Amino acid sequence: GRARDWNWHNVAGIWSAFPLLIVVFTGTTMSYPNLLYRLTGSENTDPRAAAPSRTPRSGPGWDGLDALRIRAEQQVPDWQSITMRLPGPTATTFSFLIDRGDGGQPEKRSTLTLNRETGEVVQWDTFSNNNIGRKLRLWSRYAHTGEQIGILGETIAGLASLGGAVLACSGFMLAARRLLRWRTRRTRVASATDPQLV
Repeated sequence: GRARDWNWHNVAGIWSAFPLLIVVFTGTTMSYPNLLYRLTGSENTDPRAAAPSRTPRSGPGWDGLDALRIRAEQQVPDWQSITMRLPGPTATTFSFLIDRGDGGQPEKRSTLTLNRETGEVVQWDTFSNNNIGRKLRLWSRYAHTGEQIGILGETIAGLASLGGAVLACSGFMLAARRLLRWRTRRTRVASATDPQLV
């Protein structure tokens, strides 16, 4: 059992080391959202970071959204998915997140902001418009789960996570065996020095 646990611990550690390093580093950058911005000297341009919380207000209904959606579809003819970002009911603009990829490639995502009344483009943000800190932040999100390189990356990330579990379990078993050996050795020494304990 000890040799098995030792072998599993080493094999899982060697094969999982590099993928786990990526998973841990990108997980750290997600736990500390400003880390990559500070390391690169970039400004945090994440719209969610500066957006104040909105309280529901009375205002006009959601009439005309279909025309805005059609305008968003025309902006990127080869789109795969379009996500509407619902603002407050009195907002004068309306945003769409347009994705040309499979969902895990931030370089294929763009944000289109349209005037709610006229349908004119107010702002068109593509991945290349972002500063280096924002680009790394977006990449790290999808590198963490392996989505950045598709099903192969997701498989590697999943196997690395399994390897981490094997590392933890086999390490615990090795520590438990070492504790038992230490206690057994201590009992033998005590028995040898004090015959009354036998």
